[in-house]
Amino acid sequence: MPVILQPWLPAFVLSVALLGGCSGVQVQQDTNATASGTTADSSSKFSTAVIYKLLTAEIARKRNRLGLAVNLYLEAAEESRDAAVAERATRMAVFARDQERSLKAVMLWNQLAPHNLAAKQVHAALLIRANRTTEAAHALSALIDEADGSPSPRNGFQLVTRILSRQKDKKRAFKIMEALVKKRPDDVRAIYILAQLAVRVGNLDQAKTLLQRVLELEPEHPQAPLFLARILQSKGETNAAIALLSDALKRNPAKTTRFTYARMLVDAKHYEAARKEFEQLVKETPDNADAHYALGLLLLQTGHIEAARVPFEQLIQMGKRLHVTHYYLGQIEESGKHLEAAIKAYGKVSGGEHFLQAQIRIAVLLANQGKFGEARQHLHGLERKTPAQAVRIQRVEAEILTRAGKLEAALKVYNAALLERPTNDDLLYARAMLAVRLDRIDVVERDLRDILSRNPDNADALNALGFSLADQTRRYPEAMALIQQALTLKPDDHYVIDSMGWVLYRLGRYPEALNFLRRAFALKDDPEIAAHLGEVLWTMGNKEDAKAIWQGALDKAPANQNLLDAIKRFKK
Repeated sequence: MPVILQPWLPAFVLSVALLGGCSGVQVQQDTNATASGTTADSSSKFSTAVIYKLLTAEIARKRNRLGLAVNLYLEAAEESRDAAVAERATRMAVFARDQERSLKAVMLWNQLAPHNLAAKQVHAALLIRANRTTEAAHALSALIDEADGSPSPRNGFQLVTRILSRQKDKKRAFKIMEALVKKRPDDVRAIYILAQLAVRVGNLDQAKTLLQRVLELEPEHPQAPLFLARILQSKGETNAAIALLSDALKRNPAKTTRFTYARMLVDAKHYEAARKEFEQLVKETPDNADAHYALGLLLLQTGHIEAARVPFEQLIQMGKRLHVTHYYLGQIEESGKHLEAAIKAYGKVSGGEHFLQAQIRIAVLLANQGKFGEARQHLHGLERKTPAQAVRIQRVEAEILTRAGKLEAALKVYNAALLERPTNDDLLYARAMLAVRLDRIDVVERDLRDILSRNPDNADALNALGFSLADQTRRYPEAMALIQQALTLKPDDHYVIDSMGWVLYRLGRYPEALNFLRRAFALKDDPEIAAHLGEVLWTMGNKEDAKAIWQGALDKAPANQNLLDAIKRFKK
C-alpha cells in the first residue's frame, strides 16, 4: 500500500518554516521536483517494516517522544534509501535539537538526493552550527556549484549569503566564508560576500581591501564602488570616497551611483557640485521623487529659497511625499512674507513627522497678523497625542501671548499647564523666564529651585537662577556660586560666560567682568550680551566703545527691550 496516499501520514517535504523556526536553520525551498531524489513510485515500494517504523515514529512524535521518533525515522530512511524519508528524519532531528543525528540524517539525504539544493543548504547550516568550519566551507562550495549548474540556474551565492547572514555568530560566519574564498581566490561574488561579512564583524580595513580586489577583477562591478565609498566615508576618507564615485560615474552613469555621489558631496559641504548632480539626476529621471526631494532640501539649505519651490511643486504634481512637501512649501512662502499662502500650505500637512510643527506655524503666523484669538483657538483644537506634544502646544500658546506683551495671560497658561504637570522642567523653566520679565523673583527662584531639587546639575537652571539673583537682588555671593557651578558644566556657553561677567560687574570687579563679557560677545553676537558689555564699558569710562557696541546690536535687533533699556538708562 503506497505510504504517501495515507491521510494520517505526513508528506515527506521539508518545511522551511518549521525547520528554521525550531532550530535556527533555514533554507530556500527547492521547487525542482526532479531534484528530490524520490518519486511516488519509489515510495510505493516501502517494506512492511519501514511502514511500521514510519507509523510508530509519527505516533511517537505526536506524544512528544522526539528521541524515539528521530531513531525510527532515521532507521526507516537507512532501510528504505528514500530521500523523502531522509528529509523527514532530518526535520525531526533538527526539531529535537539532536545535532549528531541531524548531521547523520542530512548526510544521508544528500547521498540520496545529490542535486537537491534544500538538502545542501541544511547540511551547510548544520555544519556551521556544529562549528565545523572547513566542512561547512566545502558544503557551501558544493551548494554554489549545484545552484549555478542546475537545469534551472539559481544564484548560489545568494543562497550562501542567506545562510551566513542568519548566523548569530558573525565571526564564525566570516571565518567560514574566508575558507570558501581561499578555494575561489578570484571569484568576485565570493570576495564581495566576504567584504559584507567583514563589515558585520567590524573589520572595515579588511572590507576595504576586499572591495578593492573586487574592482581589480571587475572594474564595472555595479555595487562595489557604492559599498567601498560608504566604507571610506565611515573611516573619514570622504575625499577618497567622492573621487571613487566620480570615477565610477564616468564608467557607468547609473542613477544610484549619482544619487550616492551627490549625497556625499552634500556631506562634504560641496553644495554647488551636489546641486549639479541632483539637477542632472532630475533631468535624467524626471519621475525620481527622491531626486526632486533631495534637490529641494539642498536648495533650501543653501538659501536658494525660490529655486527650491520648483522641485517641491514637481513632487506635488507627482503626488509623492505630499505631507513633507507641503510643509517645505509653507516654509518657502513664510520666508517670502506670504503669510496667507504659508498658512494655506501648512494647512495641507495632514500627517507625517512635520504635522505638529506645521500646525504650530499656522498659530504663530495668525498671531503675527494680530489674530491672537484665532491663533489660540487653532492651538486648542490640536490633538495632544503625547504628554510632550501637550507641553509643546502649551508653551507655544504662552510664547505667543508673551511676544504680544500679554504677560499675565501667558502666566495663566503656564499656571494651568503646571497644574496638570507640576514637575515638568520645561514648563517650570519657561514660567521662570516669564517671571523674570514680570519682576517676580519669588516665582523665578521657586521654579528654578524646584528643577534643581530633581536635577542639581541642570546648567541652564543654575545659570538662570544665578543671573536672576545677580540682576534683581544683592545676593551676589550666592549668585556667583550658582554661576560658577554652571560654568563648570558648560565652560564654553556664551550665556553662562555672560552671566559670570554680569555678576562680577555687580560685585564691582569691572576688569574681570569686561574680560568675560568680551569673550561671551566674541562667541555670540547677542543683543543682551551687547547691552551688558556696553554698560560695563560705559561705567569704566569707555563711552565711545560702548556706543559702538550698542549701535551695532541695535542695527540687528532694533526691538530688543534689554538693549533699549540699557541705552536709555546711560544715554540720557
